[in-house]
Amino acid sequence: MIITDQLLIRGFTSGEVPDDAGGVVIFENNTQWLPGNFTDLLVTVDQEGGRINRIREGVTILPPAAEIRTTKEAYKRGQIMAGELLPLGINLNLAPVVDVSNGSGKNVIGNRSFGSDPRRTARLSAAMIRGMQDNGLAACAKHFPGHGATGKNSHQCLPRVRLSLSQWRKNHMPPFKKAIESGVSCIMVGHIMYPVMDKMFPASLSGKIITGILRKKMGFAGVIITDDLGMGAITKHYQPGEAAVMAIEAGADMVMECHSKSRQEMIRKALSRALGEGRITKQRIMESLARIKKLKNFDGV
Repeated sequence: MIITDQLLIRGFTSGEVPDDAGGVVIFENNTQWLPGNFTDLLVTVDQEGGRINRIREGVTILPPAAEIRTTKEAYKRGQIMAGELLPLGINLNLAPVVDVSNGSGKNVIGNRSFGSDPRRTARLSAAMIRGMQDNGLAACAKHFPGHGATGKNSHQCLPRVRLSLSQWRKNHMPPFKKAIESGVSCIMVGHIMYPVMDKMFPASLSGKIITGILRKKMGFAGVIITDDLGMGAITKHYQPGEAAVMAIEAGADMVMECHSKSRQEMIRKALSRALGEGRITKQRIMESLARIKKLKNFDGV
């Protein structure tokens, strides 16, 4: 495996054993590879509760985040997830959603969010993170800088969130800040335009947002991953290989491509070429690899 392959989290089909990536993502069509069929891989899944449960057999089907009322409930939810996912070989749950809902029926996140109150969302999501991580399962807060202020779906298009910095700091930053303070292992950056932060690029490809805000201003030292580069927000505007290179240049540690083997191959080649040509330095790659290694070896905060 070439060194840049470690920067890719990829989906795979039931007939293959992944050996060319740093991580894999589990969906309903490949759960037969659990447990114990992976070595030295970050094994991820979207197991949020509510309508987003990739594994449905042999686990507790939990209600959506919007129905959680207390930090005790939220912590217990994380504890249950750790107890059920770790024995399957999963070491990173791509949850919780810490986006703050805008409170309208047009909000695309819906009941995946803990609600429209940023302080309550921060408290409950942090408790869920602790419930997972106290019990050995790494958590991932998503979708930075916040997907809750738009009714547009980044699976289909590139949403634009027209908030001022003060509005973002007041209404959408608090849950991410609290997640970082709680020691969250990973943060997923969404495919969302925040023109007040970066007029040119979506958050997932933006050095101003990933490095400037999330790393430097907010002090996050864990693994940063992108949302799926196969989503319409990216594919309608960028070639997959170029998007992957831009994300790593911007400060992401890992990029995700969940469904297309051809796009995955383009990403692998583009990252390797960028390293060979010096567009991405070896030092930059080694910084990400150190964070990824720490995450793979996570056994609780």
